[in-house]
Amino acid sequence: MHSKFIILLLALLANSMVLQAKQLSAAEALQRLKSNNFSKRVGAHRVSPLSLSYVHKLKDSNIFYAFNDTVEGGYILLSADDVAPAILAKVNS
Repeated sequence: MHSKFIILLLALLANSMVLQAKQLSAAEALQRLKSNNFSKRVGAHRVSPLSLSYVHKLKDSNIFYAFNDTVEGGYILLSADDVAPAILAKVNS
């Protein structure tokens, strides 16, 4: 019985985190990338200039943004909310 209560409590906490996610615009996602410490460690902050090439949507919500690196090639996928990690993927070509 005690373990069922803990599982229910964890499920409610996880659900409340999803409800608190703030939708980010493409410009806000880029700003988040520049201020993210992880991006500095992987060198993502040096990818410049970036050009928005794709917005993945689900119903009325943006899920992620794909930006092309117009100088070095490759692309970077940035989260469109403030709960998921800022950088979803980075590909150099």
